[in-house]
Amino acid sequence: MQRLCSFVIAGVLAATCAGTALAQNASGTGQQATDLFTLPAGLASFELEHEGEGAFSVRLLDEQGELIDNLAAATGAFRGSKAVRVPRAGQYLFDVSATGTWSIRLRQRAGEGPVAAAGTEAVSDSLLRSRGSYYGAQEANRIGAFPYMLGGLLGGMVAGPIGAGAALAIAAGRDSPVPEQMQDTLATREPLYREAFVESFQHRLRTNRRTAALVGGVTGTAIFAFAIVQVINWSGGSGGTGGPGNGEQP
Repeated sequence: MQRLCSFVIAGVLAATCAGTALAQNASGTGQQATDLFTLPAGLASFELEHEGEGAFSVRLLDEQGELIDNLAAATGAFRGSKAVRVPRAGQYLFDVSATGTWSIRLRQRAGEGPVAAAGTEAVSDSLLRSRGSYYGAQEANRIGAFPYMLGGLLGGMVAGPIGAGAALAIAAGRDSPVPEQMQDTLATREPLYREAFVESFQHRLRTNRRTAALVGGVTGTAIFAFAIVQVINWSGGSGGTGGPGNGEQP
């Protein structure tokens, strides 16, 4: 009888613990502030996923709305983990900003084994650089390069290859800062991620602008050459026509 009671008590405790763990998991679509859930003091590791093309950020807040840590700050599809130090046992919630579907899962609690150092992502340096490079290039692709195509077109039409070359040089030599709305997001990321993001952003931006200026310059130069040929043909045709009284004398 005593053994049976022990099994029953153990089952109740297991069900209670499972219910608590589930309360610390969340999923949804778009922007949302989750219900409050309980976390013990110490280290806690969260796994996060996002399926979408826009910005994705997750903040861990206490019941007073005070920020404990930023769990994620990315653009586009994201899958990663974050270990944070929970200052005290109490009620907490996730503040999520997203454009697609997302999920958050408590992977490990304090005292259940080793976790990553507080405030660091459990991902390798190479993966951080790879993610930064990918999302930096994606952000650059969202910035249009039409002004540089127009500059190449006008330069080629007015001055031929010289004008097109000048427009291409301007496009290749001009850097632009990361958009202001992305700078706040980058400030919460790892140094390696930020470095790779900015490098990839600038490289892709220059490449897109050079390509646009080249296409516009080639088109403008072709128009310039066609106009020159037409002027030459017109001048030649006008010079070969004799006026009145210019015939041979007998």
